[in-house]
Amino acid sequence: GLVNGTDQIIARENQTNPLTMLRLITAPVQDGRLKRAIESEASGPPISAADLDWLYEFEQISAKNDRPKRSSIEQAVDRLLAVESI
Repeated sequence: GLVNGTDQIIARENQTNPLTMLRLITAPVQDGRLKRAIESEASGPPISAADLDWLYEFEQISAKNDRPKRSSIEQAVDRLLAVESI
């Protein structure tokens, strides 16, 4: 759904610190065939900066078109929450 003021309050009250942060690990590869497949996939065709720029712009345009229109009440609440958090 949509993020609202309740979500912001929950996030504010449950901030992450070095003791509670999520620790990401990389599991060791056990199978030699899987390791070779991963290495060969990583050495695939290079992606140019122009490709990445095009993809970024495409995602931004798609996000704008897919986003539902917000009511003026929702916008006012968001502004109030933004001012309150400063």
